[in-house]
Amino acid sequence: MAEVREITIKLDKEGQVIPGCWVTDNGYTISQVDRPGHQYAVTRPTQDLPFGYSPLLEEILQLIEADIEATTRLQAESVVEGV
Repeated sequence: MAEVREITIKLDKEGQVIPGCWVTDNGYTISQVDRPGHQYAVTRPTQDLPFGYSPLLEEILQLIEADIEATTRLQAESVVEGV
């Protein structure tokens, strides 16, 4: 199972801390959001918009792990099919 091993504070291009924003060792961005019923959002590496929201950080980590597994599975199927 894929897992998030490390979460660090996210920095902008100038090296300044982005408040309420972290990055995982897998490149996913976790950010605090002000949405009813949601405290965190998660964005895939190289993408700009979040793909998931949750009130719990643990659920965000589960979303990331499930996304990594699904992506890995799709990539493996593409190789087998010769796509």
